[in-house]
Amino acid sequence: MRNDEQIRRIEGYEAMLREAEALLRSGARSPETVARLRELTRALEAYYTGGDWMRDFEADEAGLLPKDLPRGVLSEDGIYDLLEAFGELEAEAAVLETDRLILRPWVESDAEECFRYAQDPRVGPIAGWPAHTDVEESRRVIREILAVPETYAIVWKQSGQPIGAVGLNFKTAVAREPEEAELGYWLGVPWWGRGIMPEAARALLRHAFEDLGLARVWCCYFDGNDKSRRVQEKLGFRYQKSIPDFPVPQLGETRTDHVNCLTAEEWRRQRERGCFDFAKLSRDYAIRRMRDVDADAILALCQQNTQYYEYCGKQPSKELILNDLHITPPGIEEADKYYLGFYEGETLAAVMDLILAYPDGKTCFIGFFMLDRQRQGKQVGSGIIREACRVLKNAGFTAVQLGIDKGNPQSTHFWKKNGFQIVREAEREDGTILLAEKFF
Repeated sequence: MRNDEQIRRIEGYEAMLREAEALLRSGARSPETVARLRELTRALEAYYTGGDWMRDFEADEAGLLPKDLPRGVLSEDGIYDLLEAFGELEAEAAVLETDRLILRPWVESDAEECFRYAQDPRVGPIAGWPAHTDVEESRRVIREILAVPETYAIVWKQSGQPIGAVGLNFKTAVAREPEEAELGYWLGVPWWGRGIMPEAARALLRHAFEDLGLARVWCCYFDGNDKSRRVQEKLGFRYQKSIPDFPVPQLGETRTDHVNCLTAEEWRRQRERGCFDFAKLSRDYAIRRMRDVDADAILALCQQNTQYYEYCGKQPSKELILNDLHITPPGIEEADKYYLGFYEGETLAAVMDLILAYPDGKTCFIGFFMLDRQRQGKQVGSGIIREACRVLKNAGFTAVQLGIDKGNPQSTHFWKKNGFQIVREAEREDGTILLAEKFF
């Protein structure tokens, strides 16, 4: 018995196959062409892997289909060849690529995968946009917001499916000049904690500075978005300012917006020495770069250590700490200064002012190290220093230097116990400093 519905189905997929083959033969590789090929290939793959193809194939084998019916789509080789050819084309057309990811333009056929992750209330609201309510909303967002130049779908290579977005936005509230852009991103919750966003963003930053020739890239996060803050710290962005009462129009509210920046010069220095991952300095504590808003917490820790300040010639104050957060030796940029906080939960356990590649390219300098009073005498400080030295050695540095206030028995004992040798004395306005050094 003639099955008109079956015949129409086969004719429809046959037309898709012929269109896809014609597009491949044409050599056209515009985003629109690749998007159409992707749409056709996905439809044909779904047909082949579903039950309809097998039913149509069996009907053909049984002689139930008209002899003049085009049946290229019923050949396994036809669909296999198309899938293989498109896979090669998509790899070639990838704008950016990393070990695990492909960054490519968004297309409307990505709507279902976009909605899969954007519907989660943990993704959008913390970044300032509402969770998507259906696939059609995701399709509209792709069409109106994501499918623009320099905004990319983050595609997991193994699946070929988008799992997030990363992009450069121009002419924003912070990126106002032609040679500037603002980095934005989001990632589906199942992919958090796997280093995917820093990997994607590093690829895009290379593109921004090398291919587009940008002078600086800005990046912001709202107060409380610690995951985004940590991503920016790992990428080497430096804190610039906080903007209270920043409007978030999509949610109808205001928030505090924290603004960070990475210049082309800072990025190139990171590339030359390798991007230093300060989070690895300790396996026992969570580490983050300290900012002006942390000054009160740092002051509270310092005020516990009265003996240290008896010898350094000055008492701890918020003004002193704010200055220390930014001061650098001559010729050293703030990008090479890591004023770090070591946290156990929400408790600040220690701070370290670490300067990379000073006074020479193979040496680091510890300008300040202070441990919470309750943790002193328990080998905690020695453990932090020992672990930090191991990480610095693995990063290619050969020595660490620091200064000790002459006459401070506690500091002198601590640093000697940890393998530092006093090499000379240096005079300064508020006293004599013992320069100590440890070689790896």
